[in-house]
Amino acid sequence: MFSWLKGHGSSSASQCPHWQQEEIRIDSNESHLKLCAGESSAGAFSDVHDVKGSAGEPGSLQITTLRFIWRSSANKRGNLSIGLNTVQSLMTSKSESVVHGHSESLQVEAKFAGTRFQFVFRTPCTNSSCAPELSLASVADRIHQSFNKSKIYRELKVKSAIITGGELDLLEYESIHGQLPRVLNVSNDQGKVGRMIFTNIRVVWYCTIDNDSNVSIPYLQIASSSVRNSKYGQAMCIETYASSQASSYKFGFQIASSSESDVKRLKDVVALLRAACQSYLEMPIFGVQFEGSFSAVEDALLASEINGRESLATLAGEHEDDEGLIVDEAEHHRLDAYKQLGEVSGEAEFIFDASLGLAVVRERGATYTADSVWNEM
Repeated sequence: MFSWLKGHGSSSASQCPHWQQEEIRIDSNESHLKLCAGESSAGAFSDVHDVKGSAGEPGSLQITTLRFIWRSSANKRGNLSIGLNTVQSLMTSKSESVVHGHSESLQVEAKFAGTRFQFVFRTPCTNSSCAPELSLASVADRIHQSFNKSKIYRELKVKSAIITGGELDLLEYESIHGQLPRVLNVSNDQGKVGRMIFTNIRVVWYCTIDNDSNVSIPYLQIASSSVRNSKYGQAMCIETYASSQASSYKFGFQIASSSESDVKRLKDVVALLRAACQSYLEMPIFGVQFEGSFSAVEDALLASEINGRESLATLAGEHEDDEGLIVDEAEHHRLDAYKQLGEVSGEAEFIFDASLGLAVVRERGATYTADSVWNEM
């Protein structure tokens, strides 16, 4: 098994437990492919071939509100989990050949942990002829667009357009649970007075004088909250998770006055925030919407295949550990197949080749030159 990423981002802050949208994982445990709380399936497609990494092996592709999940039908250990936050672009095409007949291809360009990847999935056009709006290309594109448009549900936002006329612009499915006036934001040593709002999705602070000075922190991103000492006295500290896309941040808030009752009130606010986070994580609202459902027959076929794979895994007694992974030569070859051409790894270096008059990439430690390559030929 090879899981592509462990611990990219800040080493001092813990990683967000909801990795599904943030990571690319290859040949991971079957348990990692199960949908997490709040994640839902938008479409399930059988007879989908992984063109690049699995030599065109057939399998099934599940598109969820957080990622693309491909499972090999031929190899019970072969699978992919591609988080939508790693996807940079999608391209679709249709082709006709003697071997594959009429087929539809989905090309996924992704970037993760500083490396660019390319995944290509091919499926017969008969897989989507009954309803074009529910084709592989259509479902993938609509989910990707919805994911990108709903990032405020899942990501930290600072100085964004979230306040209109002194009131918070509520998101769909969002409701206000409580408000706290006269809260100082002491994160940047300016001590601006504002209002803190707790909803079912996030905690928001904005300055009452300058509404453009604000911060929106989804509960999904909160790693810890506590009362700590600061140079302004005791303050509530909110720390966010680190990820492959962003660093961890700390925010400090304080009640406007410094009376003993306000310190107790601040502790009560921390308790409220922790309870709100716990309630949210039981059933997160990721904000990704998709209208329509895929064929119940296809969903049933996919469920049957997944259950069969899980039964085999149970019988085999598979209990792999993510730590200390051993990657064999075949798995390295498969990983390299997904890497996009032109990607420069940490094992390569730029050098100036005088014979070409250009900067070229050469593997570290190599001694060959352009002239020596031509001489060999």
